[in-house]
Amino acid sequence: MKNIKYLISGLLLSSIWISCIYPPKQDLIANYETKQLEINQLYEYVNDITPDDKYFDIEFESNKKIFCFFVTIHRIDSLTGQSSYTSIVADGDYNRGFMGNYNLDIDSPSVDNLLNWLGWTRNELKTLKQKLDNANCISVEKGEGLRIAMTIGYKRVGLGMYFYNIFNQALSDSLKNKYNDGCRYIFYKDNVVLEFRGGAVGPQCF
Repeated sequence: MKNIKYLISGLLLSSIWISCIYPPKQDLIANYETKQLEINQLYEYVNDITPDDKYFDIEFESNKKIFCFFVTIHRIDSLTGQSSYTSIVADGDYNRGFMGNYNLDIDSPSVDNLLNWLGWTRNELKTLKQKLDNANCISVEKGEGLRIAMTIGYKRVGLGMYFYNIFNQALSDSLKNKYNDGCRYIFYKDNVVLEFRGGAVGPQCF
């Protein structure tokens, strides 16, 4: 038990130390200003290849490994009009749960299964990875339901991760207030909001 406490304390202290020496807002802005064209091209490509009733969240670890890959399908019952969302288990084994959606070999049958649900080919997955590399980013999420921004993951630092939220138009005053809370979100400009997700332990704001 003491060893676990020491481990958690060490992770917490390391995360705090890294957060103190890393200037996240300046880094996020500098990368956006340098890679704005590439980020916009990534945004447009994702919208082009993803059907309106499909949603996904993917983070690449390397050219050969995917850290996580989640796919959700939106359906509307033709008789009742009821809307529903189904999350897809990568290997199709719903008894096993969603652990199989993590740490995937890019050439695995599980990835093929998720690509089929999205209606993507391997060439589209390869192009997506290349466009993320061009933007100096590692992940992208096209959210479901009422989410109106595409979330592009910039980098992991300690236990946290930093993102760009790209909206389809300039934010209204009410949305600027919502996405400028002085903690998780910082409104940057026009249709761009910076975001931090702190993980299980460590700082939760930036």
